Amino acid sequence: MSSILGFSPRAPRCLRYALWTLSLGMIVLAAWPVTAAEREAQAPREVERPALRGQWLLDPSIDSDHVQFGLRVEREGDHSHWGNTVSTARLEGLASDVLKHDVEHVAFRLVQDAGTFHCRGSITDGHGAGTFELVLDPGFARELEGRGVGRPSEAQQVKLAFANAGFGLIDALRDLRYPTPDVSKLVRMAEHGVREDYVRGLADLGFRLGSLDKLIEARDHGVDPRFIRGLQEVGYRGLTYEQLLTARDHGVNPSFVRGMREAGAGIRPIEEMIELRDHGVDPAYVKGMREAGFEHADLKELRVARDHGVDARYVQSLAEAGFGRLSLATAIRARDHGVSGSLARRARERLGPGATIDDAIEWRDRGGR
Repeated sequence: MSSILGFSPRAPRCLRYALWTLSLGMIVLAAWPVTAAEREAQAPREVERPALRGQWLLDPSIDSDHVQFGLRVEREGDHSHWGNTVSTARLEGLASDVLKHDVEHVAFRLVQDAGTFHCRGSITDGHGAGTFELVLDPGFARELEGRGVGRPSEAQQVKLAFANAGFGLIDALRDLRYPTPDVSKLVRMAEHGVREDYVRGLADLGFRLGSLDKLIEARDHGVDPRFIRGLQEVGYRGLTYEQLLTARDHGVNPSFVRGMREAGAGIRPIEEMIELRDHGVDPAYVKGMREAGFEHADLKELRVARDHGVDARYVQSLAEAGFGRLSLATAIRARDHGVSGSLARRARERLGPGATIDDAIEWRDRGGR
């Protein structure tokens, strides 16, 4: 046995016994089964390699519990920017009142599902700046694959980290019976601003759009929960998604509706509001025309006047030339015949103080300049 274990039989008995005991113990340990967890613990750890480096900026927000947090990356002449309002509680390592003090050295991190932004820098005069390193979470890719989304490339995972699109969004889509996106679609949704709170917010207001592409379309056009609630507050409840989309695209938002109400438009169907907006009949135009003397003109008449280029400024220019207190139809006819404010003044000078607007129109028709 001693020759197999590799020590000389001439060694003293006590030494040979000690070496034999140690060698036998090593053989037993070598043969003892090792669990997967023990193997992972014994394996050399891979050094965390930043997938991306860049600059960060920190600015105050209206809400004292939040800050404006921005990231900037420059690679091969290409600049990328990301910014959002972030709760200070999410910036691990920063005090909630951090921007109230000058701090020479700060270090904090922003943890997203896809990875963690490790930030270092300083705070001066209520603004922060510094550099960051993004370390991707290796478990994120495995989890996405397990959920049927697929395994993202490093570049795709970086985009998901920047957009904070992760498990919450996927859970929301599943809960609301949307299709499971593949990696490319998930990245596209993230880049277009489709987040968990957006999807659930629409659903809370009764809008489950059915397809991922419609979610992206709605987000691109600004049909979000805030817009929908705003229209509901000014009386437009029960609108379809298509009506909301059209209203948003044509600039009919809660502010426009409130302005039109204040100008005396009253409650009108959303389609009529859209038509008025398309023709340039907005609160400022209505108010101006009311002040110009057309208090009793209805919106249809004002829309026709707008189409013919008659606005408060034009009416005022005719009045300054001596042709005031005109009917709306007469003002439109003068505009159609090319009687501008400056031409009306020249007509008055040529035709005399007793000339009427009809005389000015006739003079213009005969070639008067």
